[in-house]
Amino acid sequence: MGKYDSDQEKQELIQIGQVSSVNPATGTARVAFDALDNMVSAEFPVINNASGRVRMNYMPDIGDHVLICRLPNGESDGFIMGTYNTTGNPPMKTDGSLIISSENGQTYLEVTQDGINVLGDLRIAGSLGVDGNISCNGLDVEGNTSITGNLTVGGNIRNDGNMTTGGTHTDSVGRHS
Repeated sequence: MGKYDSDQEKQELIQIGQVSSVNPATGTARVAFDALDNMVSAEFPVINNASGRVRMNYMPDIGDHVLICRLPNGESDGFIMGTYNTTGNPPMKTDGSLIISSENGQTYLEVTQDGINVLGDLRIAGSLGVDGNISCNGLDVEGNTSITGNLTVGGNIRNDGNMTTGGTHTDSVGRHS
């Protein structure tokens, strides 16, 4: 840590401001400081949660209030530590849920004590393992589908093609082998 000539210099290491522009390609943003007559900073890197290969990358929106940490080297270097809630930008939820939302504030992913809620399309590149029931309001399957175990249908089955069975089945005519 460097030496400080005054308490003012110590206080200037941590500042707040509003994001004035973002550069997602470089993971940086510029910040306007109300306390400094809306002086705009150089591009500061946005700190993201990361550990090895696991990363959560996000960019603040223009107008977001952010906390800045400047380096004590006498330069303008610093980092955007993150956004914070204000009266005009309150928490989306107050129950401890993890919320991931889009630019327009629409929730995409919500992790609660009861499970994970997804709004919109969910695409999985790989396998999906489920140790419970799947409940849905409609299901379209493209491609070949294998079921190991029993299939229980509480309604009608409509087949517009041929059906091949390897065991016994019963239809309106009777039992067939």
